[in-house]
Amino acid sequence: MLNVKTVRETKEIVKGFCKESRIIEEVKVQDAAGRILAEDLYNEKNVPEFTRSTVDGFCVKASDVFGCSDSMPAILEFLGNIKMGEKPPYQVKALQCAYIATGGYMPEGTDSVVMMEYTENYGDEIGILKPAAPGENVIFEGDDGKAGELLLQKGTRLTSRSCGVLLASGVSKVKVKKQIKAAVISSGNELVSEGAELLEGQIYDVNGPMLTAALKECGCEAEFLGIIQDEAEVFEQVLQKAAEEYDMVLLSGGTSVGIKDLTANTLNKLGNILVHGIAVKPGKPTIIAKVKDKLVFGLPGNPVAAYFVFYLFVRTAIQSMYGYQELQRMEKKIIGSSISSNHGREEYIPVRIEEGKAYPVMGKSGLISMLKEAEGYIYIERDREGITKGMDVNVVYF
Repeated sequence: MLNVKTVRETKEIVKGFCKESRIIEEVKVQDAAGRILAEDLYNEKNVPEFTRSTVDGFCVKASDVFGCSDSMPAILEFLGNIKMGEKPPYQVKALQCAYIATGGYMPEGTDSVVMMEYTENYGDEIGILKPAAPGENVIFEGDDGKAGELLLQKGTRLTSRSCGVLLASGVSKVKVKKQIKAAVISSGNELVSEGAELLEGQIYDVNGPMLTAALKECGCEAEFLGIIQDEAEVFEQVLQKAAEEYDMVLLSGGTSVGIKDLTANTLNKLGNILVHGIAVKPGKPTIIAKVKDKLVFGLPGNPVAAYFVFYLFVRTAIQSMYGYQELQRMEKKIIGSSISSNHGREEYIPVRIEEGKAYPVMGKSGLISMLKEAEGYIYIERDREGITKGMDVNVVYF
């Protein structure tokens, strides 16, 4: 029997059940993308550690080339080439210069670099044809970060970009939260795996592989356990084993009434149902249960509904277990067409953006092409009956 909860109530139930993991492991930065940082990280030294050039050219003292031009070049003594990867062994004095490559160590006495195309080579002397401002074409020591500054905060979800920042700061290993182990199980006699030949009445299983990929995107160690048939004994055995071996289990059921009843009955037998039905579209038939102290989500068979339920509730569980909250990118747009909505339940409408306006991506229930076209979604409160064309809406991007 359905005991319908609101979206807010469901999220609070999920958060209340999930406990932040305290298990920490150390990994190489190059393997840390997608992981959750378990400690604050600070710069141990200035980044970069030395002042360097951003172009190929001649390093000079800006005051020595002030006012120079093509017709009146500044003539500087040429000291030679600065070797890459080494600190220059000499100081550049007044009216002197040296050749430096991009990334080279700026010698003492210089504060700017004049690009090659604005110079003339006179052998032992270099003619500078264009003035340079102090700091021009130069990155100074500490420009990218000062020693002692906070580099990344505990709870940060590491990306390839943040891993690059860590490596530039000399960090080779980081402490991260142990990955959540999650299992995905598909059920339904009409489902077949990708690559198999379809018989009449059969469809490819979309949700299993899609949800497995979504879990991995959220930093989980996810495994797809395959498709099981609509048989109570088999279903119970697979679910019980998954709850013993994994931290979280996602069930993606078929669309038949029989599989919905089978899911509910099995979850009720093996554990406690926390939520059975959510006042939301899409995703009303969602079931959330506790089995062997593990969270089990029974998601709709409709791929669009399954995606939104994952986005709204499974991600909430993952973030609670990892102890972080991912900020969502949101922009205000004008709605390009009117949308009607059922009073009494929250509705999430996929939208595409065109010429600065948000247009609902509408289609028949179950059409996966809706996700292909959608760039984000808008939210309609449960006490509203729709949105009128021309109104401002908040678009949350996927």
